[in-house]
Amino acid sequence: MKLFYKYFILGFIIVAGCDNNDDQNAPDKGLDYFPVSTGQYAIYDVEEIHYSTASEPDTIAYELMTVVTDSFANGAGGFTYVMHRSKRTTETDDWEPMDTWSVRMDLREVVVNESNVSYLKLAFPLEEGTRWDGNKFNTLASDEYEVKTYDARLSVNGLEFDRTLTVGQEAYDDEVTRTDIRTEVYARDVGLIRKESTVLTYCTEQVCLNQGFIDSGIIYKQEIREYGIQ
Repeated sequence: MKLFYKYFILGFIIVAGCDNNDDQNAPDKGLDYFPVSTGQYAIYDVEEIHYSTASEPDTIAYELMTVVTDSFANGAGGFTYVMHRSKRTTETDDWEPMDTWSVRMDLREVVVNESNVSYLKLAFPLEEGTRWDGNKFNTLASDEYEVKTYDARLSVNGLEFDRTLTVGQEAYDDEVTRTDIRTEVYARDVGLIRKESTVLTYCTEQVCLNQGFIDSGIIYKQEIREYGIQ
């Protein structure tokens, strides 16, 4: 019996050692570009500029906070996380609830449900040039996302990040009709650190055609200022 126990322990150590080696030699898929766990929070500075033919451009600035409040196993073999979003105008104001999003993540992909529309944010494994359809899980037209930079050093809002990932979601720029430029930037062990979008439509009537007059749209910028675990 003692001999059996001795070899059982020896076998366990060998297996554990092999498992550790496998983990160390496993290819880097970039999973830590979207870490998510209950209690995780981030605070962002946000600026929105709204355009309309009915009025002058309207600029709105505020702080946005996201907090992961719950998680549960889903039918796809991964986990779904509940994310509450709130905002305030200044640091001295109380946080006001905005809405609730959800995040579904497994070893293949990250899907974020934003106001009941699901977007495929990241598709693993990640590397520069990786492409996928960001609208794979909704009814919108196909929208090709592409990894533009991978493991690049970047400073955002005074914070330094050694390894960041830039995802180009759209890069259409036609000053005659419309502009649609959208990017998201992620940092390892942090998640989303910057989000920028310029979605504008231009006047196409003869009197203002090709003059860059904006009929409608929004310029949106979101940059992280604080993050951690509550």
